[in-house]
Amino acid sequence: MLPARSSPGPIVPILRVFLVVTGLGAGSLSGACSSGESGLVLGDPLTQPHGGNGGGTAGAAAAAGSGEPLVVGGSSIAGEPSVAGAAGDSGEPAWVADACTPTLSFINRDTTAQGQLFTDAVPDPYKLVWDAAHDACRVLFRSASEVKAVPKISLIVEDYNGIAKTVGTALHLSTRYLKTESDRGVDLRQEIAGIFHFNTSLIYQSTGSDADPAPPEWLIVGIADYVRLEAGYLARRDRAKGGSYDGSGSQTTAFFLDYLATKDPNIVYELNQRLLPTAAVWTSDVFTTLLGSDVDTLWASYQATL
Repeated sequence: MLPARSSPGPIVPILRVFLVVTGLGAGSLSGACSSGESGLVLGDPLTQPHGGNGGGTAGAAAAAGSGEPLVVGGSSIAGEPSVAGAAGDSGEPAWVADACTPTLSFINRDTTAQGQLFTDAVPDPYKLVWDAAHDACRVLFRSASEVKAVPKISLIVEDYNGIAKTVGTALHLSTRYLKTESDRGVDLRQEIAGIFHFNTSLIYQSTGSDADPAPPEWLIVGIADYVRLEAGYLARRDRAKGGSYDGSGSQTTAFFLDYLATKDPNIVYELNQRLLPTAAVWTSDVFTTLLGSDVDTLWASYQATL
């Protein structure tokens, strides 16, 4: 178990299909699939194309208003701590900070009051991204040798109709969504931290190979939300009876994985290993191999506990 944050609260290697998570608010995310684009979207897709790292577009407004992205990495910039000074929680294995503290390129393109909502809530975006990366790595891996190289994450805050989108290792966060949540009285720092945990997990975790059958997308996004749950940004009291492990959204899947962890504390790590591109072609028999029962039987057992 990862240490919980002060209170509960929601970029990905490019997947084979376009994933949409509909519904606003950390507690109501659900998954749906559509074709025609790669990447992960929370809410509606961006109305304009984005790709690559995205940070550093000419004319965009940076955190300091200079029009250039703020890059925080191995040395102090503008008074921010160095990577070494920002290593995670006390007692964290040294390999986590070494392998899971990418350089962060950050730019806030929204110069309106909406953009200021992010700045006010998150004056230290590097810390939230690094916390998310460290938490994801502690769940997903057991040593630095297992972690894929992620030298840089780009964070682009901007005004568009959606929640968040990641292409490659570039995360786009919607200030329009932040305004909606602010009007609802949501703690924006907690909400943003939850979003970062979900999406940063998707950068680091394994997503299988291109072989058929492809690994189930419900499991991939469910693992990402399990990282968010373990970090304290989902509340176990929100578990509800009914639904399905593969069709009721990533939060439902995360709660199911949490139940499976009572049977095998390493189950999410083991599932992530089975999603490596070099692993055997995915089959649902993985659950029987790891836990002694098929996934439907395990789901029925979980439902009986609610």
